[in-house]
Amino acid sequence: MKRPVKFALSAACAVALLLVLALAALPKLLDPNACKDRISKAVSGKTGRSLTFQGDIHVTVFPWLGMSLDPFSLSNAPGFGDTPFLQVQKASVRVKLLPLLSRRIEAGKVVFSGLTLNLERKKDGTANWQGLSGAKKDPGAGDASSGGPGVEILAVEGIEIQDVSVNFKDGEKVTSMTLKDADLQVGQIEPGKPFDLLAGFTLVRTNPALEAKIGLSGKVLLDRAAQTLSVEGAKLTAEGAGEGLPLKTFSAALEGGVTASRATKDFAIPGMRLKLSGKGAKESFESLEANCSGDLSGNGKTGLIRLKGMNLSAKTSGGTLPAKDVTARGDVVLDRTAGRLDLAGLDLAALGMSLKGNIKADNIKTAPAFAGDIRVAPFNPRELLASLGKEAPGTGDPEALKSLSLDGAFTGAKTSLRFSRLALALDQTKAGGTLSVDNFKNPALGFDLQLDKLDLDRYLPPRAAGGEGGGEGSPGGAGGKRGLPVEKLRKLNMAGKVKIGELVARKIKSQDVEIEINGKNGVIEVRRANLKAYGGTFAAAGSLDARGDTPKFTLKNQVKSIAFGPLLMDLAGKDTLTGEGGLNLDLTGAGATGREIVKTLTGNASLSLANGTFKGISLVKLIRNAAAALRGQAAAGEGEDSTAFLGLTAALVFNNGVIQNNDLSLKSPLLNVQGSGILNLVDNKVDYLLKSTVTKGLEGAAPSVKGVSLANLTVPVRVSGDLLKPGYLVDPAALAQELVKNQGKSLADKFLKEKLGGGSSGEGPEAGIGGLLKGVPGGQQSGGAETRQTEGAGQEGQQTQQQPQDPVKTIKGIFGR
Repeated sequence: MKRPVKFALSAACAVALLLVLALAALPKLLDPNACKDRISKAVSGKTGRSLTFQGDIHVTVFPWLGMSLDPFSLSNAPGFGDTPFLQVQKASVRVKLLPLLSRRIEAGKVVFSGLTLNLERKKDGTANWQGLSGAKKDPGAGDASSGGPGVEILAVEGIEIQDVSVNFKDGEKVTSMTLKDADLQVGQIEPGKPFDLLAGFTLVRTNPALEAKIGLSGKVLLDRAAQTLSVEGAKLTAEGAGEGLPLKTFSAALEGGVTASRATKDFAIPGMRLKLSGKGAKESFESLEANCSGDLSGNGKTGLIRLKGMNLSAKTSGGTLPAKDVTARGDVVLDRTAGRLDLAGLDLAALGMSLKGNIKADNIKTAPAFAGDIRVAPFNPRELLASLGKEAPGTGDPEALKSLSLDGAFTGAKTSLRFSRLALALDQTKAGGTLSVDNFKNPALGFDLQLDKLDLDRYLPPRAAGGEGGGEGSPGGAGGKRGLPVEKLRKLNMAGKVKIGELVARKIKSQDVEIEINGKNGVIEVRRANLKAYGGTFAAAGSLDARGDTPKFTLKNQVKSIAFGPLLMDLAGKDTLTGEGGLNLDLTGAGATGREIVKTLTGNASLSLANGTFKGISLVKLIRNAAAALRGQAAAGEGEDSTAFLGLTAALVFNNGVIQNNDLSLKSPLLNVQGSGILNLVDNKVDYLLKSTVTKGLEGAAPSVKGVSLANLTVPVRVSGDLLKPGYLVDPAALAQELVKNQGKSLADKFLKEKLGGGSSGEGPEAGIGGLLKGVPGGQQSGGAETRQTEGAGQEGQQTQQQPQDPVKTIKGIFGR
């Protein structure tokens, strides 16, 4: 048995040796270059293209079965010119022969060098790569990508592709793209083991222009059974310059581990890190430095992308972009198929502001709709405006507008936004409620807000010095030159309610303020404006119609039980009128400035006060001084310049800025006063007559003068001059008439002629009284001159020929000076 076995082994070795010798001699016996024409015809028959060999074909059989090609090219498709579709300078591939006998592949290094591929698509959509797919794949055939049925790839020594260029010309988009200087190096590939990957190329594009150098590296692991790919230490870099980009020059690097599944299309880059820097292409910024990190994952089939633990920071320098330093954190989910974007745990910081919240958006491609909640930590609005290059508005309090915060829940769409829950804090004011805006181009504003307290004086522009005086700032002066923003009022579209617990406006303090307002198509209606102030209530309604060339307005209000003294003190710094009562107004007007509105004021008003004081003149003192002068006694001298009353009523009629009153009634235990006259708001003038009737309760005011009683005497006082600084004048002729009425004409005439030395023949009793009143302030002086006392006048300009008393003191006594 030994000899047959030995013979068999010897025979096998001999056959093997002969086979090896035969394989080694095969390339010498068979010349592959003789097959070039047959190969070219086969390619032409399948593709309609010409395959041209500029060099030789080299074949090896043992121990490697391999082939290498010198330069060859493949012609372009008909109608695409003479430029070759494909050109290759050198290509080689080889596999070990003996493992092939066991249906295993052990490949050597695969090399391509000097490959140029020219791709083109015309305007009609036809492309020069069409028709290169060859015969249809047999469904029963094995998957070539997997090496064929039963074929096992054991190892590939490596892949080296050098000096590759891909040119693409797109006639549809009138652009071209070139991938040049491409290199690919792949290390030894063995099943279950990672291999090194290093690639790089330069991308050049036209219209718009772009040139970028791209690099890729990492350690790759392929799992054929699980159909997965992973890259350890993956790094993608890009640097270049281009047009139409936010950056005219840029440098970017993306790092992290990569996993991907061919079966499920899932991918993940845990620990992803992105760095970006560059120079600004526009005026927004000069340079940019940005970093972003997080765990990136998604699905290539569904278009789902997740970035968990996003940490983004960006810094800019120069330019007009206000936000120089921006940071953002949170979780991002983008579902491209569903058109959905979720931002969870968002923490954004920029421009000195910090925003936190959650935002969800749907239908982001077609009809965006979003919802969420945000919280803006307190920030300084003045500093924000400064960072935006804007000047903060002038405010009465320079410490105002230094703190603002926001907390709310919102929903919105492409053209609308609604806060269903809104909480604001501005300095010391806290507000809450709802707010909505529809149609951002022509906004329609809706609101329902509640404020705890608000001091408007802190935020309104400071009042000019002397603004509370007359002249330019007076009711009828030239004040109010600044016109209403008519064009903006015509575009105003709003409807809402506001409630304020405590309000201060132009020093007027009020509580429980409720305002309901509606504005649309140039008509603004204040449907309700109610408040409590100074112990009483205020209710008003009005409208402004800005549709025509001249705005028109209406105002109706009802004031009840208001304490006028504190009100006027806060409003004007003077409590010239005190008492508790009410004021009703029903007015109309027109105009775009305060001056125009005052000139058109028309309507009615009524005033009713009780238990008050009118300051600035003492009617009681005036009567006492007049009586003292009639008796030849000294004036009362200094004293309080006020007139107390138990009740005061008046009905006012407005006619184009002129107020007519005919029924003023003031009653007190000492006097009954009736008044009538005109207050001209247009010219800032007053012409008014007060008739004060003495009652018996006025001690010393109704004595008998040389037998003539002054009881029930009515003293007329003319109020005239500047509306805010009027003068007061005792009318001597009217006083004489009142004395005649009081005593009877015949008795008075007799008294004047016999007892007082009345005038000469033909003179009435008024002449006698006129002589008697010589030297009486407010009365008649010699020569018929009248003495007028205006508020604030002193001793200068007062002249009296006969001075039974000190005229200055007497004048001061009568007029409260």
